[in-house]
Amino acid sequence: METPQADLGKSPKTRSRLLSYILGILMLVGLLLIPISVSYAQEAGKLGLVQGSSGGIGDSSLKQSYLLTDPATATPTITKTATLTPTSSSIPTKTPTPTESATPSPAVMATQPRDTKTPSPTITGTITPFPSIKVVVIPAQAKVNESFTFTIEAGNKGYAISQNNFVFDSFPTFIDVQTVTTSRGTITKETHSFLVTIGDIVPNEKITIIAVVKVNSTLTRTEIISNIVTLLYDFSKSITASVNYTAVYEPPPTETPTPSPTSTATETGTATKTATSTASPTVTGTQPTNTSTPSTPSPTITGTITPVPSIKVVVTPTSAKVNESFTFTIEAGNKGYTSTQNNIVFDSFPTYIDVSTVTTSRGTITKLTHSFVVTIGDMVPNEKVTIIATVKVNSSLTKNEVTSNLVTLAYDYSKSITASVNYTAVYQALPHTGELPLNWRDTRLKPVALIPGIMLLGLGVGLLVIGIWLKVSNKRDSYAMIAIGSLFVIIGFVAGIYASGVLLTNQQANGRITAPTSSGILAQIYPVEITETGLPRLPASAFSTPEAIVPVVTLPDYPIPTPEITITPQPGEAESDISPVVRIVIPGISLDTEVKYVPYDGYTWLINGLRQEVAWMGNTSWPGLGGNTALAGHVTVTGLGDGPFRHLDELLAGEVVILYTEKNMYTYNVRERRVTDDGDMSVTLASDYPQITLITCTDWDQESQTYLKRLVVFADLIRTEPITRGSVP
Repeated sequence: METPQADLGKSPKTRSRLLSYILGILMLVGLLLIPISVSYAQEAGKLGLVQGSSGGIGDSSLKQSYLLTDPATATPTITKTATLTPTSSSIPTKTPTPTESATPSPAVMATQPRDTKTPSPTITGTITPFPSIKVVVIPAQAKVNESFTFTIEAGNKGYAISQNNFVFDSFPTFIDVQTVTTSRGTITKETHSFLVTIGDIVPNEKITIIAVVKVNSTLTRTEIISNIVTLLYDFSKSITASVNYTAVYEPPPTETPTPSPTSTATETGTATKTATSTASPTVTGTQPTNTSTPSTPSPTITGTITPVPSIKVVVTPTSAKVNESFTFTIEAGNKGYTSTQNNIVFDSFPTYIDVSTVTTSRGTITKLTHSFVVTIGDMVPNEKVTIIATVKVNSSLTKNEVTSNLVTLAYDYSKSITASVNYTAVYQALPHTGELPLNWRDTRLKPVALIPGIMLLGLGVGLLVIGIWLKVSNKRDSYAMIAIGSLFVIIGFVAGIYASGVLLTNQQANGRITAPTSSGILAQIYPVEITETGLPRLPASAFSTPEAIVPVVTLPDYPIPTPEITITPQPGEAESDISPVVRIVIPGISLDTEVKYVPYDGYTWLINGLRQEVAWMGNTSWPGLGGNTALAGHVTVTGLGDGPFRHLDELLAGEVVILYTEKNMYTYNVRERRVTDDGDMSVTLASDYPQITLITCTDWDQESQTYLKRLVVFADLIRTEPITRGSVP
């Protein structure tokens, strides 16, 4: 009876210990999850910090403070564009001049839509070239020293021009090309092939080529050949036509001597007599005999003893500007078990690409201005022939062109294979304003950085569990163990938070405010401190990425040119504002940053070193002169994260953009937003209507690690206000 009482007496203590263990395990799991939770909170906090404010006015208040609630107060702007070149884009049909009335009604100022031209509808799927080619041969067969006449007709049955047309034909070694004539184009004639460079073929045009060839004395047997004629067009496409013909071999006649009757009779008698007298007995039995056994022919392996021609092409670099060169390395080979015959490599280029040099490890080269032919001849198994062609982009290039270069290997008289590679001829390009993917934050958190904190937390929780157990068991040193465990838990927690970057991020976000330069015009005109009407600015450096450029390249202070003005202001009219752009404010995306001038080098804009500034693009207008003022800003910046135009895609029609010069404040209304190619220079061309064009990168390509497109926002001028010294904009 005493034993059960003892068990019952111990039961509460056992339950207490078990509860302590469970509680300790739960504490361990919870504390281990703290760093992970903190890291997720950091990511959510970043998004809030980017779009919100720190100690200032909220986004909604910012937007409301800049909305034009009274359009009647808008001051009309007199546009002077005498030295600007108008564009062919949609613009108003009438531009105010200094002599016209400058007091339009408020309703017109605020709501009048901009006149646009409706583009003609595009018919898709029909306005395309439709090249054609056919070939006829007369006669259908010929013997040695006789001729065939091939009539080739190349045309275009489509509704658009087919560009860069070439006709190529090749023949076996027993066929010699005699003459080639064409109704249009340049002829390149080789012994066993020819090439006709036609150029562009307009719709419904036909080009007739007549080739006369002759069967030479190397023919050793009758051959039936399929002659394949190739028409290459549009730089990377081709079609073929074929016709069969027969080269007939006739062996030369041979004389067989006829013996005289006398000699024949004598020989016959002698032969009979000799045969009788020399007859030998028949050998029978098992004795071996010299009986010749017919030889067994070697087995024929079918399906393997065939040629396997190959061709590949590589280009370096993949893009080049005018007067720069591409190098094409072409490798033609034979991977089969028998020779390929009559191998010819052909390559052609657009008119804006000139062939400079062509070298080959074997063969004869025929080089034209925009194409070349390498006649290799036969290639034995496993042979490789390397061709290196250097071409240059000439000055006829008028826009960015992405071209697929198609290289053709013709072999065995009637067969061909091709290889292609893409390259880009760059005429002009919008600036490259993106260095990181938009989701760069997703790769910020490195779990390995949390390991020290997790280990400390685990150790601390373990000590806490032991301390609690000691306390429940009425053991010594329980309080010391609990204190040490708590200390380790606190240290691990702090280490986890620090490793996740929350403390650093908050410190940067609250302690750093991007402001105009501390020296120069901006500092003299505008207060640097935040005011009730100022914009809180959170730089992307608050969310720094570890891939910072060391050393950091900064944008140089380029000299700003002075515009040429050919119109003299009328009496009483203020002089035009030719002061540079120094600041941009976009309340809708909480942006307020410095603007710096960047020149245009004839190809693109020199924005190397551009960071959190916005670039005023050279060769575009001044805000005070009307026309098109283009500005570019990074969407992401290496080492900083988000760029100033990170959220440009969130701007909606009707939102406000404000530009500051040294003299005036220009307010614009967003009109439209669109995505375009990086070579679309039309967005920077002059316009008769005062506007700004904001440009940044979009469409990140993970494979090439670059942005493929450009996001463009257009905004129209609606108000101009002078800046007085000491005022707070």
